[in-house]
Amino acid sequence: MTCQEVNDYLDRTSPADASGLPEVLRKHLDGCECCQRLWELLSRRQRAGQIPEPVRSRIEQDLLSSLEPVKPLPNPGRLTLWFLLVFGGSAALFAGLLAASNAPGVTTFSFAVFAGVIGVIAVWLSVTLSREMVPGEIWRLSRVATHAVAVVGLFGAAALVFPWRVDEPFVQGAWKCFKAGFVLSLPAAVLLLLLLRRGVLFSPRFACAGAGFLAGLVGLVTLHFSCPTIGAAHITLGHLMIPATGAAIGFAAGHLARGRWSENGAGPAVSS
Repeated sequence: MTCQEVNDYLDRTSPADASGLPEVLRKHLDGCECCQRLWELLSRRQRAGQIPEPVRSRIEQDLLSSLEPVKPLPNPGRLTLWFLLVFGGSAALFAGLLAASNAPGVTTFSFAVFAGVIGVIAVWLSVTLSREMVPGEIWRLSRVATHAVAVVGLFGAAALVFPWRVDEPFVQGAWKCFKAGFVLSLPAAVLLLLLLRRGVLFSPRFACAGAGFLAGLVGLVTLHFSCPTIGAAHITLGHLMIPATGAAIGFAAGHLARGRWSENGAGPAVSS
């Protein structure tokens, strides 16, 4: 038996001791100092990698005692529907309540187009959030680009469909709308975060930012159907800053909580 044949054999097998070696190989090791050193080196490495049985049993017991039952995570399509239901239900409730007492003319082409843009962005964010919850989903765009599409689409649509004019008092009116819309978005934000915690978030910052943005759209929709001011400047500062602020707060909260997210209940889940 040649040294090369011994080397090939040891590459393919890992016998626990010399008794497991073929007779012809053991004879070669007795007469070849180089192959004998190779065998001793491999034997030491194998023995070093073995875990004593008491230690192995203790590790298995610790792991088994820490396991907890989990519920299967719904598929991404159903998760998307849940996010849309939270957004649509909250927006319809608040818009219906406020528009009943203060209903401006909302039948113009600009209002209809902008409402459609909000709906498309809500669907886009809901799909994004559902993918954040399921491990292993393939992202065609980066997370930054995905959220940038929503921001650019929203602000771009407002700049194009509404007339640019400044109504007096501009700052006070914008601040009043912002406060009202932001408060109305808080219930949806709570519901969205509770829904997110059912999944496994590899990027809590962007997941929470998306939830904050989607919750802010609830306040935006409410103002869209109740605010009588239709100038692009007012809408940009008083209305669109609601989802933008929600996204910023969500990103910061996700950054602070990312180390504790799994410890506080966002445990393993699987997609069914």
